[in-house]
Amino acid sequence: MQSLYAIYLVQLEQKKFYDLDPMVLSLYTSICISITLGIIGFFSKSLLFESCNYDNRIPLYFIILSFFSMIAIVSLQIGTRYLGAKLTALFSLLEPITSIVTGVVCLQEELHFLKIIGCLFILIAMLNIIFSKSKNKKKNSKMTM
Repeated sequence: MQSLYAIYLVQLEQKKFYDLDPMVLSLYTSICISITLGIIGFFSKSLLFESCNYDNRIPLYFIILSFFSMIAIVSLQIGTRYLGAKLTALFSLLEPITSIVTGVVCLQEELHFLKIIGCLFILIAMLNIIFSKSKNKKKNSKMTM
């Protein structure tokens, strides 16, 4: 799945998607994702429709989640246009940390030790990527002189 994500980000930089309106592209992306997940869920028997205990708020939750998903997809597309696929992928590493911080601040979730360790691993990996790229640039600039 990570390779599909990488292909998606690289394709967003291409001319044919660059000129396409982000809302239209997000519609196409959402349709493809829905169909794919529906097929996977059907064949793996993990797609369940339960009719008991139906809550009247479920359609509202669905609309709210769909709205925020659309904002996320459009923001990713616009970010890829301005930053490029490499930097967008790097900033996407911050998503788990953002969701943990938001959960703790807004939803009063508990912050467990393993979550902190996971966030530290993500930050260390990001710093490692950033500093290894800057070392490579310095090394390449010294070789050309």
